[in-house]
Amino acid sequence: FGEAIFLRATVGYDVLAGSLHRCGDRGMLFAPDGAAEPTWYATDAFVALRIGDATPRRTPAAASWT
Repeated sequence: FGEAIFLRATVGYDVLAGSLHRCGDRGMLFAPDGAAEPTWYATDAFVALRIGDATPRRTPAAASWT
């Protein structure tokens, strides 16, 4: 999988595979695989983030830096 977040669970951790969209004051905007929309996770809601290997985009970016 690409990215994954590790959420606190009663025992151990729950691992959600998906895509990181953004980090900000609210925490991390992350879309678990199969989710229709990304969800904000507060910084105290997760304990770790796994960043996957860089892979080429499937579709061109909607905007680019110039």
